[in-house]
Amino acid sequence: MAREDAHSGVIAWFIRNPVAANLMMLLIVILGFVSALSMRTQVSPDQEMDQVIIQLIYPGASPGEIESAVVTKLEDALRGVQGISEMQAVASEGSARITLDVDSDFDVQDILDEAKLAVDRVSSFPDTMEKPRIYKREI
Repeated sequence: MAREDAHSGVIAWFIRNPVAANLMMLLIVILGFVSALSMRTQVSPDQEMDQVIIQLIYPGASPGEIESAVVTKLEDALRGVQGISEMQAVASEGSARITLDVDSDFDVQDILDEAKLAVDRVSSFPDTMEKPRIYKREI
């Protein structure tokens, strides 16, 4: 009378077929090696931070003049804009730069449009100052 094999299943099949088990192991090792070579690595994680930049050119003005005549007025106008998480202003000889960090819950294009409207509302810029340049920077 023929003996019935009590062991069935994938593991039992691999035990009865060691060549197939070795080929499967080799395939797993090769796929792991290929995956390791194609894996993207980086030193620091990507950070998405949307910013709106306002660039101001005021030829011949000192940093104090730029701050009092331009930057303070713009900061006051921009305080009412919803979605700005942080505002940083740097005044230097003949120019200033205001950086607006956009909150992640808001669209950077909407904040850019609001910032342009806020800048346009300021009517008392010095005559020799160039038109402010406003743009978005996505990091």
